[in-house]
Amino acid sequence: MNLTELTVNWSRCIYIDRAIDAEFLNELIPRIVALRQVSSDPITVAINSPGGKVYLIDKLRSLIKSPDQDGNTCRMITVATNVAASAAAMLLALGDYAVALPHSNVLFHDVRFGSVTNVTPSRALETARSLESSNDRASLKIAEVMIQRWLWMYLDVHHRLTEVKELDPQAVAHFEDGVRLLKLPDCEHVQLDLPGLLTFVHGRLNSDNKPLVDNALEKLSRWGLVTSMSQKELSRKDETGKEGKLLSGLAELYSVMHRDGPPFDSEDNRKHLTAFMHVLSASLGTKPPLEALQRALQEVQLFDAIDSPKHRFTAIRLMVEHRVEFFGVDVAMRWPDMASEEKGKIIDESMPAVRTLWLICVMIARELFTGEHPLEPEEAMALGLVDEVPGASVYESRRAFRAKALRAKSDQREPSDEAADEVK
Repeated sequence: MNLTELTVNWSRCIYIDRAIDAEFLNELIPRIVALRQVSSDPITVAINSPGGKVYLIDKLRSLIKSPDQDGNTCRMITVATNVAASAAAMLLALGDYAVALPHSNVLFHDVRFGSVTNVTPSRALETARSLESSNDRASLKIAEVMIQRWLWMYLDVHHRLTEVKELDPQAVAHFEDGVRLLKLPDCEHVQLDLPGLLTFVHGRLNSDNKPLVDNALEKLSRWGLVTSMSQKELSRKDETGKEGKLLSGLAELYSVMHRDGPPFDSEDNRKHLTAFMHVLSASLGTKPPLEALQRALQEVQLFDAIDSPKHRFTAIRLMVEHRVEFFGVDVAMRWPDMASEEKGKIIDESMPAVRTLWLICVMIARELFTGEHPLEPEEAMALGLVDEVPGASVYESRRAFRAKALRAKSDQREPSDEAADEVK
């Protein structure tokens, strides 16, 4: 990646300076097409907008980033110049490289419908379900860019996490307890200090936004307990020769209601039903039955949707590239001479930690789409929503790192004045 792909270029820029609607998108199309025709250099998107239609964000990104007839793609650099709210905040975060200027404001809130006409109870329920699904889909999109930024952040701050944890032992204890509930397997090779990283992020949020991390880990920890309980329920048949009580009751009910239906005891059926029943049981303690039923179904669907392997490949690629920081010096030194089987084993061992980091990003993103969350630029950077805040020191941005590496390389190539004199 060259420095151009990480640098704001106002001469190749489109300006999002009002609400994003279909009419405005149509006005932007000629400018985007003209910029793509000139070259495939990145296009800068300057954002000062109260939001707009979420579904149009994908169309705008596709216009900028999709391959042309020759297969050339284009990167999108997003910049919050003043206000990036609602759908505009999503657009900012989804940039290939996202910048929030120091005076800008970023506002996330749940996906909303502008108006719903002819409201009936069934229509209201259908609308609520649609909004929840929209929030879940938006969370997944945001999490896909967040996890890459969190890993980059870890590369820069991992060496000072011990100091960070010493400054806030209460937060460390809280996050260690939460991560412990997830029951991650031990891995001697992977050095990913999740409690330390969470403490670092948490410490850079103001008091109103700290619950974003707290609530996300609490919900994820609860899911860890549900998963553990579900696995125990599923294993009872193997240990005792009888179906667990929860599954046996469901199986009996299923057999009465569907005598000629498909078999109940398929692996997927058993896994999803046990998870659903445990989540429902946990929800019933805090919500009315019908609300608990709906929320339990949404939680199970969300976790089923996010358990996809595609997000892990990018994370693993970055970890292998920076294997000293993630796998330790010993593994890094031996890596070039390792057999592919040994490399594969180390990567497999790292998957639970990577998956947990991904789930944390999803749950924080989901919290961003619950209620309203105004963020200062440095808070947005700490949460992985932008890559850079010019002049800020949350962590070293990719651009600053790349620029420093290029300067060092240039210094090595250029002879010193004394050497030049000797040559003469």
